[in-house]
Amino acid sequence: MKRSLVPLVVGAVLLSACTSSPEHFAATTPVPNSSSHGSSSPTTASLPALVLRADLSDPAASWDRVLLVPFGIGRARLLYRPPSQAAPAEPTAFAVAPDDSVWIADAGNSRLAHFSVTGRFLGESKTPGPPRDLVFSARRMYVLLEEQGGRVAEVRAEGTMEPIAARANGRALRVSELYPDPPSLVVLSGGYADSLGQAQPSGPAGFVRVDGSGSGQIQALPGLPIGRGGTVRVAPSEADPDQDIDVIYLRGGNALVQPIHFKLVARRGPTAGQIAGEFGPANLLPNDGDVAAYVMVSPSRPQDATRYGGGRWLLRMGRSPLLWERLPDPGLPDEGQHRHITLGPDGHLYLMPLTRAGAETYRRP
Repeated sequence: MKRSLVPLVVGAVLLSACTSSPEHFAATTPVPNSSSHGSSSPTTASLPALVLRADLSDPAASWDRVLLVPFGIGRARLLYRPPSQAAPAEPTAFAVAPDDSVWIADAGNSRLAHFSVTGRFLGESKTPGPPRDLVFSARRMYVLLEEQGGRVAEVRAEGTMEPIAARANGRALRVSELYPDPPSLVVLSGGYADSLGQAQPSGPAGFVRVDGSGSGQIQALPGLPIGRGGTVRVAPSEADPDQDIDVIYLRGGNALVQPIHFKLVARRGPTAGQIAGEFGPANLLPNDGDVAAYVMVSPSRPQDATRYGGGRWLLRMGRSPLLWERLPDPGLPDEGQHRHITLGPDGHLYLMPLTRAGAETYRRP
C-alpha cells in the first residue's frame, strides 16, 4: 500500500487552519491578502503542482469490513443485474445512520433497504422509481430520485417521503448530486429541469444550498462547502483533462488553486513503467475543512486495459495531511453505482464496493 503522509495542507490560509503545526504551513504557498496590495480586491494564488502516482501493482489499503448484504431474491437481499442484461440494475448509493445502521439505495427494487451492522434486515422505504443518491445531513436522511430530472425528498422516521423543493424563479432544478451540509442540504444543479435537451440549458448550475423547510428557497454557492467557511471546486485541467485536475479552494472571494497531475504506473516484469491513463475523480465528500474523492483509474489504451486492468483510489485533501491510497476493487461492473464513499456519524469514511458476494460496506480505521 502506498500512502502519502506529506503534511501538505492545501488551502490552509483560506480554511483557517490557525491551529496547524508549523510544518503544515511550510508546505503551502501563502495567499496574497488584500492588505498586501492596498486594496480589497479578491486574489487568486496557485500552489506548485502536486504529482500523485497510481501504481496498479499496489495492494489495496486495509479497511474494516462491517457489513455484507448478498444479492438475490427477498427483502433481506439486494437486486443486481449485470450491464449485459436487458434491464441492468445495481445498488446505487448508501448512507450510515446516526445509530451506525446502514441504508442502501436498492435501485432495482425501487426502495431504500435498512440493515443493522450485523446484517439484520431492519425494514425498507419504498421509493417512486429508482433512487439515485442518499445522504445523511445531521440526523436527516435525504434521497435523490431519478424521476423528473432528479427529485429530492426527505425520508421521515416512519418511512414516508417529504418532497424538498429545489426551485428558482418558480421552476424546478435538475439535481444530480446530494451533499451533507448540516443543518441544511447542498445539491449539484444542472439548471432548470425543463431546459434539459435544449441547445443551451438555462438556470442556476453548480452547487446550490436548498432550504429544507419547504419554502423552496435556494442559495447559489461558489463551490462545495467543506466547513470552516471554505468551499471547493474540482475541475479537469485544460492542459490534460484525462490526467490533470485543479482543486480550487475559495473563501471570502479569494481563491487558492492546487494543480494535481496523476501518473499511472504498471509493472512490466521486475520494473515499473508509466503508461497513459485516465483519472476520474467523483463522489466528492466534504468534512471539516477536508474534501475526499473516489478516483476511478484506467489505462487509456485498450491493450493496456486488458493487460493491467484498472483500479480505484481515495484522495483526501484540505486541513488534514494528504491521503492517497488504493481502495479494494469491485468484483462486478459498477458503472451505475453513484455513491461509493460516504461519511459516518463517527467521522470515519465508509466504502461500498459491489462484489460477487454482494454489497460490502467497509470502514476506514
